[in-house]
Amino acid sequence: LVAEPEVHPMDPSLLAYVLMPVLMKALTDLNAKGMRWYEARRARCAHGPALPPGKADKAVAHSTRACVYFLVWLTTLPLFVGLMRDHYNLSAPMPLTFPFRDGAANLRYYRYVGSLFTGLYVTELITMRRLGCITWLHHLATILGICMFSGAVPWLNANDHSLFVGSAILLMFAHAGNVGFLLPMVGYHLSVDVRRQRAFARAALAYGVVVWLVLRPALCWTWIYLKLGHYQSWAPIVVTLAVDVATSCDSVHIVLTLVGIG
Repeated sequence: LVAEPEVHPMDPSLLAYVLMPVLMKALTDLNAKGMRWYEARRARCAHGPALPPGKADKAVAHSTRACVYFLVWLTTLPLFVGLMRDHYNLSAPMPLTFPFRDGAANLRYYRYVGSLFTGLYVTELITMRRLGCITWLHHLATILGICMFSGAVPWLNANDHSLFVGSAILLMFAHAGNVGFLLPMVGYHLSVDVRRQRAFARAALAYGVVVWLVLRPALCWTWIYLKLGHYQSWAPIVVTLAVDVATSCDSVHIVLTLVGIG
């Protein structure tokens, strides 16, 4: 007798690692076509001098990232709303309650969102030119953190993993909100007037200071403070601190660069 082949269902979240590079490539091509149309129209209407070399490519890159970050922000929003509504308090850890009624379904959805982030950052590391050491540190730390947040590595008990998931949702929601920084940068690269460039740079700077340096750390560390009595080990707190420090280093670097521009 021949034994029946064993069936191993595939985790659908694995598709995000393949789909994200394809999506970013398609959006880049679409935005590049839109940029060529914009430059041709600008030349025909004689709306001032042409864009300096390289500015159009930077605008395309930022607009592509803005589209993808907005998509990830939308997928993260239900998790963030449910966390703030039902879990952001002194209560003991419990399964996620939103967007689905089933906690297991919410955990699967959370892993899908994490896979989108991982695919996004891996694609950026491969495709973006001249990434600085701090950006490499930030992206690699975030990718490692998401892999640990996913629960694929059995290094936490169920209690601490539930608390760790809360930290992950807060960090991912803050990262996905980078669309608020990328859109002013698109305007900055599409402008030739110095005053407009400074206005866009200041808008991006204001977002960076308020969201990256104030709101994100406040949300994340208030969560840890509220749940401090329920942690059964220091490991999730230390890892969250490491990811947040790497993120903050990258944020401070970008903010200081914008200070010089604005």
